[in-house]
Amino acid sequence: MDRVVSQLLTEIDSNLSQVFVVVALCPFHYTGADFYALCSMALSLAIKDRVAAIQLYIDTANQDDVYSARPLHVATVLDMMSPDELQVQVTHGHFASALPHVVPSVSASELAHYDKLRVQFSSLAPTQ
Repeated sequence: MDRVVSQLLTEIDSNLSQVFVVVALCPFHYTGADFYALCSMALSLAIKDRVAAIQLYIDTANQDDVYSARPLHVATVLDMMSPDELQVQVTHGHFASALPHVVPSVSASELAHYDKLRVQFSSLAPTQ
């Protein structure tokens, strides 16, 4: 599973060493759903940051151009932006900010119980 998460995070942010830092900070008993929640929250934070940056650009442009009869609007700015400028990049900081808010869906004791059941009912169980 670490390989899958690593691949997904690498596609989001190309700084691979930072990906391993994020994964190392995650509780051992994170499930796939927990990693999904972490990625989703990190993406949400990245989108909010991108929206704030665009809004700051618009506000600054409108303040600097006091002589214009038509203030700059979001739709106008978005239409002028290239696909690269519209990209939202999820960074290590977004993951680090999201991590404290994601509660593992399986507790450590539940994981130990499931592992015990797995051993008991699998071919790994000691034979008598």
